[in-house]
Amino acid sequence: MLNPFTGSSDNEDMSGTVSFLKSTLAKTRRERREHERALVRGVSCDRGRVVDLSSRGMRVTSARRWREGQRRVVSISNGTIRLSIEARCVWCRQDGMFSHAIGLAFDDPTPAQESMLADIAATGEPEPEGE
Repeated sequence: MLNPFTGSSDNEDMSGTVSFLKSTLAKTRRERREHERALVRGVSCDRGRVVDLSSRGMRVTSARRWREGQRRVVSISNGTIRLSIEARCVWCRQDGMFSHAIGLAFDDPTPAQESMLADIAATGEPEPEGE
């Protein structure tokens, strides 16, 4: 049906609104992040493959699903430094048939833990572009 005010169809109006909302939401998510995340390789975790890491959280892929709000102790290592820290699941989405992408937050890490996380992230190999 044509909108009498704009001369466009309802579907055209809706798709423009949806695009605007998606771009605004993506921008808000980027601005909300206080700590820079490093895409890493060479960093291991007992709960899955580490995709990126910061002093306040990380993203992992895992065969196991986490419930939002669920807390677990995770062990992170770069081969030299090993840290066990409690992580809270902020989000989890199925990424493949047997794979889940999981956003984890480290709530209130101590200054020593933040320093160790920064050291682990800095010594991990950067993820090559295109992977």
